[in-house]
Amino acid sequence: MRMPKADRLHDPHREPGDGRRADEDLEAGFTLIELMVVLLIMAILMAIAIPTFLGSQKGAQYRTIQSNLTNAVISAKALYVTSGAYPTVGITAQLGAAEPELTFVSGTAPPDDVYSSTPTDLSVRVSPNGVVVVFTAETPDGRCWYAEDNLEAAGVNTADGLSTAQYDTLPGVYYAATTPGTVWASCNAYFVRTPLTNSGVNGGWALSWPN
Repeated sequence: MRMPKADRLHDPHREPGDGRRADEDLEAGFTLIELMVVLLIMAILMAIAIPTFLGSQKGAQYRTIQSNLTNAVISAKALYVTSGAYPTVGITAQLGAAEPELTFVSGTAPPDDVYSSTPTDLSVRVSPNGVVVVFTAETPDGRCWYAEDNLEAAGVNTADGLSTAQYDTLPGVYYAATTPGTVWASCNAYFVRTPLTNSGVNGGWALSWPN
């Protein structure tokens, strides 16, 4: 008859040392090689997962800032409908009341320039004739994003200092952004013409957001 395991471990007829070997067998764990294999597998999985996570995070940041700028353009259009022009004075306060979750700052020339530094800070500038408005904002990776609403009549080319030459005679809403990896000193609406005509930008203005 086979003796139970517990009784076998305490069997007085077992040779000396048999109990120690049995205890060592019960307490045996991973070997160093097995631990190294597990760590290697974890490192491979992390190398795959981290870039994917960072890419998804950056994409979410881009979509957030695009949504913020689009909402700003919509609110600005409401101001235009009310007064027949974009306010050249006090537009930041009026936009802030319409979009309290966003912060609007005036795009002004140095040394008084204040510019966007977070996705919820939007720099805004209105053309002197009150028919063109430009918004800029910055994502955490330093990329500048731009939205412009040009309400000039088709074919009119006013020297407003905002629109690029390509779309200066075309009314409508246009979008742009700096090339990924290109970091400007400031995402200030005052300087919108300079970065958008620079070779480091994704094709200048377009009817949809760049990638």
